Amino acid sequence: MNLIIVHPFCNHQLDVVFWIVNGIIGVAILLGNSFTCAVFLSRPRMRRNYMNIYLISLGVADISMALLVVPGFAAFCSGCTYKWSEYCWLFGGARDIAFPSTVLNLLAITYDRYLAVLRPLHYASSMTKRKVFAILLAVWLTPLAVSSLRGIWQHSWSKEAAKNAETVYNAVLAAMFAFLPIPVLLIVNLKIMRAINSHGRRIHTEMVECMSFSNHTDRGMTTGEIDNELGSSTTVGAKKAFCLNNMKIRFWLVQKVRKTLS
Repeated sequence: MNLIIVHPFCNHQLDVVFWIVNGIIGVAILLGNSFTCAVFLSRPRMRRNYMNIYLISLGVADISMALLVVPGFAAFCSGCTYKWSEYCWLFGGARDIAFPSTVLNLLAITYDRYLAVLRPLHYASSMTKRKVFAILLAVWLTPLAVSSLRGIWQHSWSKEAAKNAETVYNAVLAAMFAFLPIPVLLIVNLKIMRAINSHGRRIHTEMVECMSFSNHTDRGMTTGEIDNELGSSTTVGAKKAFCLNNMKIRFWLVQKVRKTLS
C-alpha cells in the first residue's frame, strides 16, 4: 500500500489497530446479518410476515455497511492518506447509502410494530403488500437520492466551494439520519412497551376477576349473595356472559398481536 500524503496527525500504528478492530466488527456484522437473512429467506412462512421482510431489508443494509463502509471509508478516509484515499468520494457515497438505509429501515420496523401493537384491529388493512413495497422503495431510494447530491459539487465545483458544501452536507446528513430519528425511535418504542405491559396487566386483572366469579358460582352462592359480595346489581348470567365474552375478545386481540409479532 503506497502512502502518498502524510497527514499532520497521521499515526500508522493507530491505523493498524483501527483496521483490526473494524475488521472484526465488519466480519461479525457480515456473518450475523447473512445468517439472519438466510434463515428468513429459506422458510416460506417467515417470508410471508411483513416484519421479517423489514428485517431482511435491514440485514441487507447492514451487510452493505460491512462490505462497503468498513473496508472502504473507515479504512482509507478517516486516518492517514493512502493511494486508495483518492476514491474517498466513492467510499463516502457508499456510506451515504448504507447508513441512512439502516436508519430508515429501523424507522419502518418501528412503524410496523406501532401498528401491530397499538392498532391491531387495523393492522391487516393498514399494512398491505402494496404499502410494504412503497415503504421499502422509499427506504432505499431516499439514500440513493441523498448520496447522488454529493456528485453535484464533487467533480465540478472548486476545491474550496466543494469543501464548504461537504461540511454543510455532512451536518444535514447527521441531523436527518442520526439526531432526529433517535428521539423518535426512543419515544415510539417506549410507547409500544407501555402498551404491551398495559395489555398484560389488564388481561391478568380480568382473569383474576373471572376466576373469582367462577369460584363464587361453584360454591353455590345465590344471585343476591354474589351481588352483595361483588358489589353489583347485575344478574349472575349477565356477569358470567360479560366475563367470558370480554376474555374471548382479549384473548383474540393478544393472539392477533402475537401473530403479527411472530
